[in-house]
Amino acid sequence: MRATHYSRGRELVFAIDHGGDCLAPHVHVSAGLKADSADGRTSHVPATQVQFIAELVVEIMAPTLTRSRQPSLFDVPLLTFRRA
Repeated sequence: MRATHYSRGRELVFAIDHGGDCLAPHVHVSAGLKADSADGRTSHVPATQVQFIAELVVEIMAPTLTRSRQPSLFDVPLLTFRRA
């Protein structure tokens, strides 16, 4: 049995990208060394290829979940709920 020396986590949400009029993934990735206790890093994944092994679809009818780029935050897209 191999010892695990790191920990990792992922979060994936789909939102509507109004600029491209399409669904856009919004991905967070976290990684850290177990020997460093809680010291880790979390960031956005700007581009990637994704292969879904299993899918879970939850449909929210309202309010609309959108992803808008924020120029003041280095153009990082933020998830927001758009009010009708």
